[in-house]
Amino acid sequence: MGPAEGSPATITDRPPRSPRARAWWVNAIALSKARTAGRDAYAARLSELEVLSAANIVDLLAPGQVLVRLAVSGFGVMLPPA
Repeated sequence: MGPAEGSPATITDRPPRSPRARAWWVNAIALSKARTAGRDAYAARLSELEVLSAANIVDLLAPGQVLVRLAVSGFGVMLPPA
């Protein structure tokens, strides 16, 4: 008998279905690698994520058609490769 549906083994084996979920996994892996590299590396990556998120919020608060901008850029932010 295999793992139960929804168990961690099956969740991580299948690719994320939405770009938002993909961004979450990419960020989680990047932060995990930075955390194992040390406090300074983790703080730097977390700071990068904060800057990207703040820029996304500023864009969403700008006047205009928010839904169109979300359709183009998506909901989440993704850390660039280290």
